[in-house]
Amino acid sequence: MLKNPLFTSQHFKKYLDNLSVAKTWQEAVLHEINFTQAMEKGGFKSASFLSGVSYIANPTCHLPELLLGKGFPLIKRKVFTLPHNEVVGSSLGHGAMNVLRWLEKESDYPVAYIIEDLCTQLPASALSRVFGLVFPLSGSVNPITEEYVTQSERQVATNRSVACICFSFYADLIDYNLLYLKHLPTGSTVVIVTTKPELIDVWKATLNTKPELKARYQFQFRTQPNRGRNESAYWVTCRDIVESWDYICCLHDKKSPAAATPIFGYEWYRHCCEHLLGSSQSVEEILALFESKPWLGLIEPIEPLFANLQNIILAQPWSQNFELGKGFYESLQLTVPFDDKPRAPWGGMFWIRGKAMSALYRKDWSYADFPAEPLSPDGTLLHVLERMYPSIVQESGYLTAQVVLAERMGHYYANLYELAQAMAQGGASVSPGNLGGKTLHFPYLRRQIGRYLVGKLTGKEKVKTREIKRLLRNYWQYKVHKIRNKRRGNR
Repeated sequence: MLKNPLFTSQHFKKYLDNLSVAKTWQEAVLHEINFTQAMEKGGFKSASFLSGVSYIANPTCHLPELLLGKGFPLIKRKVFTLPHNEVVGSSLGHGAMNVLRWLEKESDYPVAYIIEDLCTQLPASALSRVFGLVFPLSGSVNPITEEYVTQSERQVATNRSVACICFSFYADLIDYNLLYLKHLPTGSTVVIVTTKPELIDVWKATLNTKPELKARYQFQFRTQPNRGRNESAYWVTCRDIVESWDYICCLHDKKSPAAATPIFGYEWYRHCCEHLLGSSQSVEEILALFESKPWLGLIEPIEPLFANLQNIILAQPWSQNFELGKGFYESLQLTVPFDDKPRAPWGGMFWIRGKAMSALYRKDWSYADFPAEPLSPDGTLLHVLERMYPSIVQESGYLTAQVVLAERMGHYYANLYELAQAMAQGGASVSPGNLGGKTLHFPYLRRQIGRYLVGKLTGKEKVKTREIKRLLRNYWQYKVHKIRNKRRGNR
């Protein structure tokens, strides 16, 4: 901040006239350092705007709300765009949210401008971190009961249309599905989609024994070809529901037959159902999130970090699907940044705002677009879609949030703590070297280093130094991890 005597002085004018345009970030930083010294040589005095925080290396990034409260008129973009490892290296990482809350409470600045701009600059997973988009649900989960809540005991939905698209494949899971579907608001539309016409008869026979559910909900039954499973059920068979209803829960039964043990598939399925339809109260809380946050387009369960899912979700989130994902991104002409580390609705179950899927329908989907059965356990369009939903929603102008059941948070945190502790001690199944991306990204690392060296020699092609440092750090962690594993194997 400059006072008027300096701003209008000839000394300042002369300094500006002789100032060359900074060609690099380093030159700009050097100008910041030289500027104070140059002004002091002209007889002006300088002082820190914020005193008493010498222990903070960069208060503009780590204490931005304190600066704003003292009258500082600027916010650095870096508050929102710093790499996460740099943020948590110095703070708890809530500086960005503190800024937004301060602006909403203490100023009339249109915060929507910041969100809109960041949506064009950051991938969905980074936006989730910056805005802290994980919300607790207080509803208690107790699905293993046949006691149904009466209409007088639940909040009846008003001025909103709610639907659930449920892809059904296993007859023995129909009763289990109903234990969760019963938590939808009264008047909801429930669309049962299956590839087996005979399964509709089983559904109808089951519902005949539960007249209270038939009276409460509007059931529809649809069949589709055996292509695309739940994904084609959502976007092709029930496109009219997605485009016409306000809020839709996308659900499917799940056994994960390729899993090593049956309990794995059951736990994964239960994890998704409990977070999306665990109780009538938690469903109302999810709908309230949509209604209170018009920028929210997708709500997904918190990541299921157990069994081998932790390796996929943390170490190799794209698994075998990276190139397919890039191709899908380009074919749908998405403009938001491609997400290298997606925080996706793992398991393909979630709540959506119908309007938030408009970007998906840039393509006129048909069943022929989906792979034929038998389906590979990985590397298909279905696995790509699962990872791309937050980006599709972002392209449509909305953000993605996660929900976590309050009564599950203790166990969830304990799992995360054990995982982090194991990684810190070098004994985790998750490879630290892979946290920056798949191992197949290391050829990319070599290419980037080659580009960097060529750019240094020729002055033509430029690669950001920070990106090179990050890639080198990840590669070093990867090599250390391999050496440690080799030593363990030799013991």
